[in-house]
Parts: sequence; C-alpha cells; structure tokens
Amino acid sequence: MLALTSQALAAHLAAQYTQVRGRTLALAAPLSAEDCGAQSMPDASPAKWHLAHTTWFFETFVLERWEPGFEPFDAAFRVLFNSYYNAVGDKHPRPQRGLLTRPSLDGVLAYRADVDARMQRLLAAAQPAALELVELGLHHEQQHQELLLTDIKHLFSCNPLLPAYRGALPREVSAPPLRWHAFAEGLADIGHTGKGFAFDNEGPRHRVFLQPYELASRLVTNGEYTDFIDAGGYRDPALWLSEGWDWSCAQAREHPLYWRRVGAGAGAGWQEFTLAGLRALQAHDPVVHDSGTQTVPTGFGEIAFNDVSFGYKQTRRNLHGLTASIRHGGLVGVVGASGSGKSTLMALLLRLYDPDEGSITIDGADIRLFPLAGFHALFGYVPQESTLFDLSARENIRLGNPAATDADVEAAARAAEVHDAILQLPQGYDTPAGERGSQLSGGQRQRIALARALIRNPAIVILDEATSSLDPIAEAGIRATIERLRHGRTILSVTHQLNGIVNANRILVLKDGRLCQEGTHTDLANRPGPYRDLWTKQQGFSLDAAAHHAEISIDRLRLVPVFYGVPDSVLAEAVRLFQTEEYPANHFVVREGELGACLYIIVRGSVEVTLAHTHGRELRFVLQEGDCFGERALLEAMPEMENVRTLSPCVFLTLTRAGFDYLTGQRMALG
Repeated sequence: MLALTSQALAAHLAAQYTQVRGRTLALAAPLSAEDCGAQSMPDASPAKWHLAHTTWFFETFVLERWEPGFEPFDAAFRVLFNSYYNAVGDKHPRPQRGLLTRPSLDGVLAYRADVDARMQRLLAAAQPAALELVELGLHHEQQHQELLLTDIKHLFSCNPLLPAYRGALPREVSAPPLRWHAFAEGLADIGHTGKGFAFDNEGPRHRVFLQPYELASRLVTNGEYTDFIDAGGYRDPALWLSEGWDWSCAQAREHPLYWRRVGAGAGAGWQEFTLAGLRALQAHDPVVHDSGTQTVPTGFGEIAFNDVSFGYKQTRRNLHGLTASIRHGGLVGVVGASGSGKSTLMALLLRLYDPDEGSITIDGADIRLFPLAGFHALFGYVPQESTLFDLSARENIRLGNPAATDADVEAAARAAEVHDAILQLPQGYDTPAGERGSQLSGGQRQRIALARALIRNPAIVILDEATSSLDPIAEAGIRATIERLRHGRTILSVTHQLNGIVNANRILVLKDGRLCQEGTHTDLANRPGPYRDLWTKQQGFSLDAAAHHAEISIDRLRLVPVFYGVPDSVLAEAVRLFQTEEYPANHFVVREGELGACLYIIVRGSVEVTLAHTHGRELRFVLQEGDCFGERALLEAMPEMENVRTLSPCVFLTLTRAGFDYLTGQRMALG
C-alpha cells in the first residue's frame, strides 16, 4: 500500500469510522430496549453495554488525550463501561452489567452520537498521533460486533419463546468432498509482518519448529459431528485435550451448547438454535455460528430482491414484500416520491441493514453469506452531497482505494471526465480541494466523487441523487458521463428527477415501500400510474444555465390547484408575474406564526414541511420538484400553520398575494 499523508489517512479513517460505527447500530437495530439491557450469564454482556463500551474506548483513549478542552460526556461512564483496562481505573463488575438499568438505551445512543460528532471533528484536524489509536478502536469495535451477536444468541436461547434475531440464511445443499493437505516438518516463521494493522499479540515475528501435520480442505460439518457424538466421542477422554475433557465433564456435556435432541429411537434427530430461531439441524452446515462463507464474485449476472420486508422500527415497515431483479449491465433507475423506500432499498443492498423477511441474492447466493469487506468491494457509491477533504485532488480520489497508484488515480479521473479540469487547477492533481471541497465547483466535486467510486473498479455504481444539487450545465455534463459509463457495468440511479433516467434500460417505481411499476421511460410515461403522475408534475419548467431564472409554461400552470379553470389569457399574465427565488439548504422559507404572503412552486430541490398535530406530535412530509405550498396565503392574510425548511439548495417560482389579487381582477374583467 502506498504511504498516505496524515491528512489522507485521517480522511480514510473518518470514512471507516462512519461505516464501522454505523454497522454496530445496524446490528442492534432489531433488538428491543429490553433485549439490549439483559445479561444471560456472567461471561456475556448486554447489547447496551457493547454499544457504550465501544464508545467509551474512543472517548477514553482518543478524545481525552487529543481533544482540546476535553470534558467527558458523563464522568460516571469511565467506571461503568470500562472492561479490563486496569490502568484506566476502576471497573463495574462484569457479572453485574445486566443490572445497569441506567443509563437507558436512549442515553447510551445519545452518548454514541456525542462521541461520534467529536471524533469526526478530531479526525478532520488530522492529529497524526491519534490515528493509530483510532484504527485500533475500529478493530476493537468490530470484535465487539461479533461479541454482540454471540451474546444475543445466548440470551435468546435462554428464553422459552426461543425468539429469532433475524430471518434464516440459505443453507448448503451438500458439503464438498473432504480432502487432507499434508505439510512436512520443519522451521516456520509465524507472526505479523508488513505495515498493515495487527494486534500486539500477533508479534513479534519469530521462528518455530513444526511437526508434520495435515489440514482438512473444509470445516467439519454438523453431520460429521453427529457421527462423533453417536460414536461415543463425549465419553472417550482419548479424543480430548485434558482441559477440554475436564470442562466437558464438569458441565455434563453430551452435545454442543445450542443443539437439542428430539424424538427417540429410529425417529430421533437434532434441532439447533440459531440467530434465526430454533430449526432442524442441517447436516451439511459447518459446526460454527452463522457467518460469511460464500466467495464474493467479481461480477454478477442478476441481483434479486426476493419478497423483501424491512422496517427501521418494529412498529413500522418501510418495505413490504418487495420482489424485483436487476440484470448486469446498463442504467437502472430507482424512482419514487420521498418516503417510498428508494434509499432503504439501497441500504439493504449495501448491507447497512439486513431484511426482516425475504432475501437479497446475487446469482442465487444470499448476500448475507458474503464477508462484508469483500462484498463492499463490488460497489462504488456517489451520494447527493459528496464529502471531500482538505487534501489534494489526487488524495481525495485515492481514498476510494488507498492502494491505488498515481496512474490508477488518473485513469479514474479520465473515466469520470474530470482529468482535464484537474490539470487546469493551480497545482494540477496536487491542488488542495479545501474544506468540504470549497475550492472546487459543484460539478468538479461530484466528478471527483465519481472518480473516487470508479477507482474501486466496482461492478455496481450507486448514484444516490448524485446530480440533484447541481446547476443545469453541470448536471447535464455528468448525465452525459454516466451515459458513457453505463456500458460494461451496472449503474443504479436513485433519483426523483426523471429527466436523468429517460434513457435507462429499466426503471423501478416504488410507492409506500412496494414495487408498483417497472419498465422503460416510454412505456411508463404512456400508461396511468405513479410514474406518469411524477413525470407530468416535473414537466413545464425551464431554468437558465446558472439556475438563477426559472419560468413555467401555461400548460403546467394550469395543473396548479389555484389556477384550475382559469382562462389561458389570465394564465399568460400569471406566468409573467412569477418571480424566481433561490435559497440554500437548511433555510426556513416559511415559519409558523408568520404572515403568509406567497405561493411557492418548487422548480429545483426539496423541502420538509413540519406541521403541529392536535395531540402535540409533529407531522413531517417532504415536497419535491413540481410540488407547491403556500396556496392559502394567496386567498387570505393569516399566520402560517407550518414550518417549511429547504433540504437542499432550492429554486422556487413565487407569486405574491398582490399579484394574485391582480389576476383575480383580470379574470373578473373577462367575465
């Protein structure tokens, strides 16, 4: 691996930090607050404790040393969530971790959020001395991800209801033939070597003498282990090491912990408790906990979503029995209104979460069987707001693959069609991008983000609203680039802007977490349904190249509710009266209680509307291009009842009450 600068390494670790910490939350997501607080035995820990302890590591060993003006989130947590770090101070007894009803699960999650925000600020400062401990902390957290699952499995196995943590994974139909690989005696070098990460007990590298030995070509299967039990293996000390034999006798063991014998005589058999609940023992499965056992492919023929259901909360489903397939090659659009399930579908495909029901397969293999690191190498991802660091253009691209050479970086930049633009920068590829890419245009930032995705040589590129914040010229340019990139790879474009996918090979239309339509643009635009409604709503607007001036056509204005039935001559006058207004992201366009004065039509961007509910709760919904709000302000001068905040940079067409009154007079004059 090429040596990274401290800034590049910090940026790389910041991305890894977000991914690893997010994965821990995803693993805990299926659990209730009660699940997270219970401890099944002294050697296990509650899920809530794992969530807190991994956070405690970063607060204690990183923030406390390097954060300016450090103050702990809660001083009591230093003892509560210490495990075995004697040099740090006192520890809460491990067998009593299940008695910690306080802090609550919400309190622990707030602790994680606070430390995560402070860690990201620290990583942005690229403290070289802190980076090694950050990497250690990430590996430490990945260890606890495995511990969290093993502890939950034991906890659920103690419950008479034998609940399932997740759905069942597909199983091997047959085990490959067992072969033995022989190794001759001799000297062997063991221990870590190289510059990559290693725990301290993996070194120093040293030489040992090994007797001749053989290794099996695969893991022992459940069927083979059943034969061991039936042959009296648990009663023959000659087959055990002394420590294992003593433990087995003390525990009166006759079979693995999670196995249960059912029936008697000829009808006897075995069941096994798994993270998917109690099930019949599968003879060809290895005698291990569920984990990735499939080899990750370098490409694919088909991705299939098989009756997939999922909810971020147990009380609400975001996807309902969704079945769809994506063939290799070309451009596939995934569209739908806000909240339809587009982003959730991509989160499941990237394995940020796993389905509650159903499965996602690649060429028939369940993606839950793939090791995560290798699986993620299949993907390149470009979000709506790509994060660039205050590194050179070269290092920002290389973050997608830290092992990439300078030639690889330039090849990716050429593919993203940003190579020439980079050469025109003051220092070429060595030009700093500035904080969050502030020294670059929006189009340049997104193209560098695209190059960062392409340098991974992914089989699948996911564009998540990747052009929605760009001006029309930059947007059109990137769309043209994507059109050229679609050949030989699969591009999934998640978008609500339908103009960008009219040439897609296939479009999936989601509504309320279900696949409601699929086909080409021509097919979908010519038959009734959500796609045609969305297409119609987005047409009839024009925006200049700089996105500073917008116009609406008479035909499109006729579809705005307050203009239903208005004569064309009045509509023509109305078109002239509309003004263009621009607002940045996170700007309040309308505030509750203020006097409303305008109708707003969204030409570009999206807004969140928050409305107070009669029972004290807030109602929230999102409006996007073609939607309008503020109609009531045209009819009467009353305080606004909602807050409207931009979620992205927005362009509106606005009409004042005075202008509407003028148009009303014009209509009355026409009779």
